[in-house]
Amino acid sequence: MKKIQLLTGALLIASSVFAQKAELSKKDFVQEKRKTVKILPTVKADPIWSDNFSDASTWELTNTGAENVSWTIETDGNAMPNAAAELFPFASNSLSNGYALVNSDGAPGNADGNGAIVSQLTTVSTIDLSAHPSVILKFNHNYRWWHEDRGVRVSSDNGSTWTDFALTSDNGGVIPNGYPNAQNSENPQIEIINISAVAGGQSDVLIQFYYNDNDFWGWYWAVDDVEILELPDNDIILNSAWASNIDLSEYGRTPFSQLSESLIFGGDVYNFGAATQTNIELNISINNASDEVQGSTSLTVASLMNDSTVFLEEAVAIDLIKGVYTINAQASSDEDQEGGELFTDNSYSRKLEITDDVYSLDGIGVYDETTLSSFGATDESEGNILFTRYEIREETIIYGLQIGISSNSTVGSQIFPFLLEESVFLDAEGALNQAADVFSDRIAENSDGVIVTQSDIDDNIVNAALVATVLAPGTYYAGAELFTAGGEDDGIYILDDETVWQTPTASLYFSANATTPEVYTNGTAIAIRLLLDDNIGLEEASNALFSVSPNPSNGVFTVTANEKDNYTLEVINVLGEIVTSKFIAGSINETINVSNLNAGIYLVKVSTATSQNVQRVVIK
Repeated sequence: MKKIQLLTGALLIASSVFAQKAELSKKDFVQEKRKTVKILPTVKADPIWSDNFSDASTWELTNTGAENVSWTIETDGNAMPNAAAELFPFASNSLSNGYALVNSDGAPGNADGNGAIVSQLTTVSTIDLSAHPSVILKFNHNYRWWHEDRGVRVSSDNGSTWTDFALTSDNGGVIPNGYPNAQNSENPQIEIINISAVAGGQSDVLIQFYYNDNDFWGWYWAVDDVEILELPDNDIILNSAWASNIDLSEYGRTPFSQLSESLIFGGDVYNFGAATQTNIELNISINNASDEVQGSTSLTVASLMNDSTVFLEEAVAIDLIKGVYTINAQASSDEDQEGGELFTDNSYSRKLEITDDVYSLDGIGVYDETTLSSFGATDESEGNILFTRYEIREETIIYGLQIGISSNSTVGSQIFPFLLEESVFLDAEGALNQAADVFSDRIAENSDGVIVTQSDIDDNIVNAALVATVLAPGTYYAGAELFTAGGEDDGIYILDDETVWQTPTASLYFSANATTPEVYTNGTAIAIRLLLDDNIGLEEASNALFSVSPNPSNGVFTVTANEKDNYTLEVINVLGEIVTSKFIAGSINETINVSNLNAGIYLVKVSTATSQNVQRVVIK
């Protein structure tokens, strides 16, 4: 059965409410930014208007926030005096002429709750577009973000009224509703926004770049080479396509045992042209390594209005074996045909793999090109937890997790792998449960943890054993709780594949040491994988500095370490608070009584001058 849905304005931000899972299809979670496109269109027209920031007087730099921080015009691509400089230099082609920068993180005294930074960058003179009814705004930019609102405002009446085109937003402080895009932009990222509805045919147009850190410790935004161009008459864009095993997620690797009898073939087509497109056709096939077609479909819709998106889907019966496959898709219309000068954005291709033993949401090592970032823990965020969701179709045994780690992780960091049922994240109304104690109800876990070695970092992989666990059909989360090696600059970072947008709840991030610990959604693919084979080199961790027994306990347990040293022993709750602490000289044989504490998971941390080890204890 084919599913077709038209969206005017190319708008779709997925819901993060778990209870809607059974109702959703792929069209419900393909994430697009408001009136923008993910695939860069082919634009061959000369600019109607442009500005490369070589003359600062053409822009008005203002602020309306308590911090009094405005945009600045810079020529140094490394103008970030902080940790975000790792993303620089800003790679704009006209960098030496000047670019605009708002540096929230580098603002003096900027900290959470210390007063918002609200800055505007506005054209001084109006732009006459009266002879141009269909126009787009194009610019280069680079950013890192946390809670900041950033975007473009357009006015057609010399600033009396404005229309917002949001690029990032914290949804009024409720980040768990999902990120609209990745935390780090490309460098540079080329943004194209259709502003025809506001500015087309108007004579008094103003452009404004707005930034608001929402009273959080924000990052930055760099902008350059702003242009307004004529919109082409006929140009459809294939934003993405898929051959997905289930409606909710696209897995980079799917075990043969978890394949369904049919795949959901689909794609989203956007009309970037000024004219209505007719007889849109989307052809999708999946080919094996020998380029032989294993399954295909052709999906059509009669017409597609300007600045609208159509989502086309159909379930296709298919029989795959172990191997790597390629999804090939191409979209056309009567007006935008193969061979035309604007047809370069009408195709989409991506690989997927059918395996025996690895189930991965991410496609690292499978996709030809992969866009990566990372999440993790530092000395200021010990105990952060990352989760990746998996749907189990057939009963299977899980032997461990495979975790992709970044090369800037530190030797000696520790990962505690575990499995949870999806239902533990749901409150009585079926919404996302923010309470930390839900993570104590674990199906399986490695309570000794796994110590990260240099070999792991070199391979960007940690294999973490679990007790062999049978999972019945259902939905589960693979979790990884993270602790550093103990040094001030140490960290442990898990890779996040941003190549394919996923439903917001496909990956989750628990911030343990935030003022209010909470779960954040992440609409991409954190590299925590399920391992379905017990012969893949997994080893149980056995390198603990100390032991804890009994575990679980009723709140009274003994910590033992035979080697003599000067130790600091701490018991820490899931909020990162130290509930008891002792200094011990010599060996350790210490009975701890915390029976007055609530039931749940606690951490026992033993440190010396040269080492640190953390183990989990469960209080019933």
